Amino acid sequence: MGLSSVLSQQCSLEEAIQETKIPGLSVITSGPIPPNPAEMVASKRMSSVIAELRERFDIVLIDSPPTLAVTDAQLLSTRCDGVILVLDHGKVKREIALKAKEGLDKVGAKILGVVINNVKRRKSEGYYYYYYGDKNN
Repeated sequence: MGLSSVLSQQCSLEEAIQETKIPGLSVITSGPIPPNPAEMVASKRMSSVIAELRERFDIVLIDSPPTLAVTDAQLLSTRCDGVILVLDHGKVKREIALKAKEGLDKVGAKILGVVINNVKRRKSEGYYYYYYGDKNN
């Protein structure tokens, strides 16, 4: 059971919410892959599920498929307060990242920031490494 089960009314939202070992953290898995995921994400039912989750939880995070792979991420971004792009260092080329950003800009998504995964650090660097890049890129 997961989000697709809730959206297709195969289970209730309550049944799909799973408690974790971490106090205060609950998750809803994606559920079985439906034949029409983009339609489900764009549905009124999805809007009502998000609204209900906002009432029940302090923070709602939605992990979506890659922005350029399918339309789901762009559709979801229009229903969220903000978007955080996650990029794999050394695998995602700058042009692709900019194309993903442009797609989100087109639908009016509010990009809050970027997380870059798998950055190789030298031993001489400290435990924490912060990069403050150009705001426009």
